Amino acid sequence: MARRTPRSRAAAAPARKPKAKSKKPALAAGMEVVEDSGEGLDTAVILATTFALVVAIVFTDALLGKFEAGVFF
Repeated sequence: MARRTPRSRAAAAPARKPKAKSKKPALAAGMEVVEDSGEGLDTAVILATTFALVVAIVFTDALLGKFEAGVFF
């Protein structure tokens, strides 16, 4: 049976160069990247969850108010 000689990875394949360069346009000197400051999906989810929680608490308290055990009703 033939003997195996270990090869290092550097000797096995030559170093690769990147084929493509970045397609993003370069910024001119003095320009800054400005992000939108508008309300996003995160804020909408927070507001919807808060509203649903408040409505659930009020409805539950109104139901308990019929049995004279509610806090507000």
